[in-house]
Amino acid sequence: MITVLTKGRLLDCVGDEPLEDASVVIEDGDIKDVYSGEKPLPQEATVIDVGGRTIMPGLTDAHMHIAYTHPSISMQFQDSPIVTALLIKDNCERRKSVESAQEINIYRRTRGLFPVRR
Repeated sequence: MITVLTKGRLLDCVGDEPLEDASVVIEDGDIKDVYSGEKPLPQEATVIDVGGRTIMPGLTDAHMHIAYTHPSISMQFQDSPIVTALLIKDNCERRKSVESAQEINIYRRTRGLFPVRR
């Protein structure tokens, strides 16, 4: 599937100035091309004219505390270093499967404090 966003104002968070009259070609979820002006478009492309609106990368909060092994940070100091290391490894393994923002607070969900689909 190919989608092309056209006639946008692109903020790429790299350059100092926005790219005007920008187009972004997205194929199977990956950005394949970014350009200003006109180019021939694939016939099978879904074209979305964004009408001068701003196109920019998603704002993603990738901040996490993998070393937090208990709801209260003071509780984790009660564990031996090896237990803490094993709990951190377990946190990393569980967080590999996080699929949505609703699952980020994994230590609370896995301890049954909030209902969650399993």
